[in-house]
Amino acid sequence: MSKLPPPPRKNNSSQISNKRLNINLLLELIIIKCVKLFKLILLSPVCAVCALIVLSSSNRQSIYEDASRVGLAGIKSVIYNLLFGEKSWRNVLYYRLNPLCSGFLKLFLKENKTCHIATSSIGGGLLIVHGDCTYIYAQSIGKNLYINQNVTIGVVGPNSPVIGDNVRVATGAIVIGGIRIGNNVTIGAGAVVVKDVPDDCVVVGNPARIVKMKGEKVSIPL
Repeated sequence: MSKLPPPPRKNNSSQISNKRLNINLLLELIIIKCVKLFKLILLSPVCAVCALIVLSSSNRQSIYEDASRVGLAGIKSVIYNLLFGEKSWRNVLYYRLNPLCSGFLKLFLKENKTCHIATSSIGGGLLIVHGDCTYIYAQSIGKNLYINQNVTIGVVGPNSPVIGDNVRVATGAIVIGGIRIGNNVTIGAGAVVVKDVPDDCVVVGNPARIVKMKGEKVSIPL
């Protein structure tokens, strides 16, 4: 009778590698948690001052709406994002506060130096994601604006855009001049918008054109 083949040998080296990988991941997680805890303890006086500033701010509701876009609502979310969130979120918070209070917080928690907000009125729910090289110079902006990096919202001569509610401006888009962007509008990556955009549209391209309106696919030049 033919002998049965021997059972396959266990690959001990791969098991050891997997164990080492798991240990490294666990150590990395522990280090991250410890760094966050140390940062929280070190900056706890600043956090307390920030909480008092936010709670006494006339823009408190807008700040809460901004914070709710990236985490839990309320003052806990504000403090967490201030410490551990993107620097661009600090830009949003400092925009909401008066210059004296924001100046104090900037001494300890730096904002994104390449993200600029210069708009007199912005509704709550402003979210800037990876806001490097982003410029927001509008006449007014509604609620729940979502902006990615390398976005320019700016002026042509003395005129700047008016932007409605629930607008999303994707990476590299340019929106300039005395134009109106309606509610529920998405401006695609790299789009150049220099004319009015109606409500409920998706706009892409250079020159920009509407590719979706009220849920229907279209192709309409601006």
